[in-house]
Amino acid sequence: MPMQSKGFYSLFLLLFCLLPWLAGCDAPNTRQAVELYAEGKYKEALPIFINAAGRRDPVAYYFMARMYERGQGVDADPAKAMNLYMNAANEGLDRGRAAVAAFQAGNQIEVDKQLAILQSIAENDPSSGLAWYCEALHQLSNDPRSEYDYTELLQSCINQLRGVDQATAFRLLSSAYAGGLGVKKDPAKALSFAEQAAEAGDIKAHSSIAYGYYEGVDRPSDLVKAYAHAHTALVLGGKTMSIERRTAMEQLIKTISRRMSAGQMAQGKQLAEQVRKNAEQSHKTWLQQQLIDWAMNYQPKK
Repeated sequence: MPMQSKGFYSLFLLLFCLLPWLAGCDAPNTRQAVELYAEGKYKEALPIFINAAGRRDPVAYYFMARMYERGQGVDADPAKAMNLYMNAANEGLDRGRAAVAAFQAGNQIEVDKQLAILQSIAENDPSSGLAWYCEALHQLSNDPRSEYDYTELLQSCINQLRGVDQATAFRLLSSAYAGGLGVKKDPAKALSFAEQAAEAGDIKAHSSIAYGYYEGVDRPSDLVKAYAHAHTALVLGGKTMSIERRTAMEQLIKTISRRMSAGQMAQGKQLAEQVRKNAEQSHKTWLQQQLIDWAMNYQPKK
């Protein structure tokens, strides 16, 4: 083969090998998908995450798991969410490992083993594992099948979590005081911590606040505020609620509505819109701090 032909052939091979890389230079990447997710543009983020998952990107797996768990841009599918968390875990992502371990522990599957995994992750990287560890201990503390009293461990975990994720820590404290988990039952403290959790960005806490205002815990019953928080809990968090909890919240709204005058209903709807907007903003701030910043700066382990 002539020298010139050989040179042309080598250049052709080089370009041919680089074509896939060149085609992907301007392709949306995981970070762009994370930015879309942060803006609530779930349907736009999903195909980018799917493409990244095809490259076994653990962050893409993790975000897709959250989306299927919460019904964000897709129909909620807990089984699919868990499979995606497992994929993230298999790629070495600590948050994925923590999610899987928390699920297993909460379902009474090799509890001691799963708690050891969670404790190890929480000690090495509190931002990745501590909240999952506390959630698992909380679920076990509420489960009558548990053979061990986990409330002391729960309280210790929550105390540590307050320095990492106040929103989740305050919600778990609210639940602890409501149910007497390692502390003396105190409905007033339960409501106070629920309000602090909601202010810090936790959506689930609005359910507890709604019941607190409806029942008049440590203050006169306030149907307008109860309606506003129940509506917020259902609109922003309904997809992640269990069927039983969602049904109970829907029933609470119906009960409150029957007891309200026309004037109170008008006030309730107006306040609900305000509470919802504040909750969305608080949650967005929490999400940025707890998830988005981590994802944008994630570096795979070597």
